[in-house]
Amino acid sequence: MMVKSGVLSQNRSFLYGIAAVFVLLVHFGGYLPSEGGVTILSKLLRYGQLGVPIFGFLSGISCYYSLSRGTPRSVFWENRIKRTFIPYLIISGSCNFVLDILIKRDIMAFLMDVSTLSFWLYHHGPWYLAMLIPVYLCIASCSQRMNLRQCMIVTESTRQYSLQSVI
Repeated sequence: MMVKSGVLSQNRSFLYGIAAVFVLLVHFGGYLPSEGGVTILSKLLRYGQLGVPIFGFLSGISCYYSLSRGTPRSVFWENRIKRTFIPYLIISGSCNFVLDILIKRDIMAFLMDVSTLSFWLYHHGPWYLAMLIPVYLCIASCSQRMNLRQCMIVTESTRQYSLQSVI
């Protein structure tokens, strides 16, 4: 089944950019003093939380369109590994090597942190990447059997379940 990507695909970089700015605003908001009442800046920073669902939605749409165009599963996974997991492993591996191996001298903590198992078991670590793994698995398994709406429901349900596991 051939799917036309349209407006979302044409403006994907712009939308990812907006989502990135929103996420940066949320993280920046943690450095603001909590006293002083509600300011215009603090109101604006609250909207930063919209960045995460935007990223999730765009990632799901991108994956679905990629697979619905007939992209072989091997190419789909190769792209996910190159764009998501290799950069993650470089950054996480470096940081966790210093923290877990050099400072704490705990190889098990290093393996747990890099594999994202520390998120699922102890609720600390890179939750967004830990959430992407089941989302990618769901999309890869359901894209051939479902239409876009059904696939997005499965993706959103997986994302919500991942986030609720933290609470």
